[in-house]
Amino acid sequence: MLFNSLEYCIFLPIVVLVYWLLPKVLKVPFLVIASYFFYMSWMKVYGLLLFGLTAINYAFGLIIANLKKNEFKRLALIIGITLNIGCLAIFKYTNFILDSIKESILYLSQILHIAVPINFTSDFICGSLPIVLPLGISFFVFEFIHYLTDIRAGQAPIRNPLRFSLFASFFPSQIAGPIKRYEDFDGQVGKQTKFNKQMCTQGIVLITQGMFKKVALGDNLAPIVNAGYANPQLMGTADAWLCTIAFALQIYYDFSGYTDIGLGSAKLLGFNLPINFNMPYLATSLQDFWHRWHISLSTWLRDYLYIPLGGSKKGSFNTLRNLVITMLLGGLWHGASWHFMFWGAFHGIGLVLNRLLEQATSKIVVLNAFSKTWLWSTIGSRIFTFIIVLMSWVLFRADNMHDAMTVYQSMFFYEPSHGLESSIADLFLHSVLPTAFLIYSMTYFSHWLISNKLPQLNLKWLNPPLPARILILAGIYLLIIGLAPPVCVPFIYFQF
Repeated sequence: MLFNSLEYCIFLPIVVLVYWLLPKVLKVPFLVIASYFFYMSWMKVYGLLLFGLTAINYAFGLIIANLKKNEFKRLALIIGITLNIGCLAIFKYTNFILDSIKESILYLSQILHIAVPINFTSDFICGSLPIVLPLGISFFVFEFIHYLTDIRAGQAPIRNPLRFSLFASFFPSQIAGPIKRYEDFDGQVGKQTKFNKQMCTQGIVLITQGMFKKVALGDNLAPIVNAGYANPQLMGTADAWLCTIAFALQIYYDFSGYTDIGLGSAKLLGFNLPINFNMPYLATSLQDFWHRWHISLSTWLRDYLYIPLGGSKKGSFNTLRNLVITMLLGGLWHGASWHFMFWGAFHGIGLVLNRLLEQATSKIVVLNAFSKTWLWSTIGSRIFTFIIVLMSWVLFRADNMHDAMTVYQSMFFYEPSHGLESSIADLFLHSVLPTAFLIYSMTYFSHWLISNKLPQLNLKWLNPPLPARILILAGIYLLIIGLAPPVCVPFIYFQF
């Protein structure tokens, strides 16, 4: 069941209505059932996987909390984390490891001129296994690791099994985050005693905004991106830049649109989830970018990987090493492929250079003065950071490293178009994207104007009666349907 599907548009109102009609004692069990229904609508058997991981982590949480000796707590934590990572590795990285072994053996055999038996390289012995990646497994494994680690650090566990099941399965954040912190989430459970009109309004606005981002913008950018990256050898310089910019916009509108729908759905149920995006393409540095992009992941990596590795407390070299390791593993988390690892390494090295550049700039008077000027701090740094992020997106979007290198060659060494430029331009001009971007820009500007310049005027038309709101909302959704592409496009982050 996708957030942008008709099924979800029926499922969500029913869940919200029943939830608020039920007595307090039945609210949590009902949400757990609804969340499992949501998850199992995709593949029923993986509901058992979610249940099994939930039961194991619930038990380990209680074990860690009840053990008296620190060494036993630490051992239980290690076992619990190993089980979670092992489960993730089996489903996500088994075929990656097998394929890497196979490619390495074939490569070495070519170098050493050794004949490899045919049956050794067959799919039966050393090939891909029929493993289907469970939706959202990376996200809820990270939440379980956070849960066990925080209990080891002294936090109280969730002793009610239904409340823990809700933390693990809560459907608005189940498939692609944001990654919740259990203390914040469980602290809200049981407090939804009265229907909150303000949160409901905020939720509807967020869902509508997310739907527009995903359907009208992200999904319509997909054909442009696919046209280029399906044939990287045909892309000229203009094609490569246009397609990469299109992908940067696509993944932002797709992922932030998903997050908006998730946050809005949670608000309809009286829950606040952590924000995941804060205008990332206006970042002034790569470090600032990761403070704005996929915030719940970047803070998780900081708290549960970077800091445990030593953070910035053990000298400059170790700090830079920890940055690279953290981002390298963050890249591997995104996907079982070498180009994702190189994407992570790109950001790790970029963060190292970012830190070194800041240190050098602070010591050189001229550079320090220039870095504080309006030209650099407001415009130059943002353009420079956006270009660096664009370069990283090539590694993320390309199917493999060979395709990524082909795109880089086209971007930075002039290549004439091989027929793609006109088709890409036609795809954009003959799509609904110009209209969708105009509507989105006007809406965003109007919201900024109303929020910052007009609240003191107390204009009545800014607060229309309920029937008018319903008509406006219906009109917006009809507009979204009209701007939607003919094919429903899955969310990009579902694959992680």
